Amino acid sequence: MTSAYILGEVLVQVVEEDKSSEWVKARAVVVPGEYEVILSDKLLDVLGIEIVKAGIGYWRFSGESINRVRKSVKPQFWIS
Repeated sequence: MTSAYILGEVLVQVVEEDKSSEWVKARAVVVPGEYEVILSDKLLDVLGIEIVKAGIGYWRFSGESINRVRKSVKPQFWIS
């Protein structure tokens, strides 16, 4: 069985050098032992993100040319 903790509502925005998404509300959930961010399909839609190649982190904003491929940023870790 997997445990998860709902932390509450947060505001999320995707920011790139040349473009940003709108701010959207999302529910933050923590799964103990999980270190990757997990975004739901609905949140991806609202943020305007299209996955090109999930395993290697390629994506684009909705409406961008199929030739426009963005690379996910390197992970950042915060330890408290």
